[in-house]
Amino acid sequence: MSSSKSPEIWRSDRFSDALKSMLGKELAIVADFDRTVTRGRSVECHNLLARSEVLSREWSDDAKVLDASSFLPHDERPPHLIGVEWWKSYNKIIKKHSITHECVKSAVIAHPDPLLRPGFSDFHETCHNTGTPLVVVSAGISNVVRSTFEKENYKHLPVPHIVSNTIMECGNIHPERDPITSSTKQHSLQHAPDHVKDILVKKPACLVIGDKPNDALVAEMHPIHSELTQLKVGIMNDEIRFEGMKETFDLIVDGHSAEAFSYIHETILSPLVGK
Repeated sequence: MSSSKSPEIWRSDRFSDALKSMLGKELAIVADFDRTVTRGRSVECHNLLARSEVLSREWSDDAKVLDASSFLPHDERPPHLIGVEWWKSYNKIIKKHSITHECVKSAVIAHPDPLLRPGFSDFHETCHNTGTPLVVVSAGISNVVRSTFEKENYKHLPVPHIVSNTIMECGNIHPERDPITSSTKQHSLQHAPDHVKDILVKKPACLVIGDKPNDALVAEMHPIHSELTQLKVGIMNDEIRFEGMKETFDLIVDGHSAEAFSYIHETILSPLVGK
């Protein structure tokens, strides 16, 4: 990392002790995708598809209505465009227009801007080289997540484990469970594939990374939550979330810094895995 200003914004009183308590323990990483692994001003999964120029005009017309509504205050939205209902509405138009994995892949490939944060590839490489599982959870769409990793996989690394909604070839969403399709991900690990749960259960230490206060709650459904040692890192993209993030995270870094992930890598990951 360069010698420019540190991206660290705030750390809790328990940060140092929490980091020390994880030393020597088998570690897993659980990270949010949109605007955590991806850049702070980047387009999110659903919005990327809605704004894609390579999908049909009919799809775009329906999707842009939902895309626009996602930026309105809750009290200005109709009931079917709030929370879980918004996700259900989006899932319905995916099925209506038979959006498949190949459609998603073409939209991601055509997207002109890089999505993954600077420094993430090095972070991912260290996880891979040390056998540290990296699980990416998202209330978005796994096909977008996977296609992004495949497109920007400059180090030719295996795609991380992904826990998210999946578009099947028939255009359906699977699984259609409210906790997964809602905008909060604290129940995501409860619905993780068995092979992911089998990995996590062997890792008594967990580094959680997210950009919203609710992201810090994802480990509440970790298969060994009651025995888990956790450290939670927040990437702050919006200052309005600062106070809420202080209540749930142990360390907060500036999401608009190009060195946010490099700092997490050097300050936390490297000491924990000995690299």
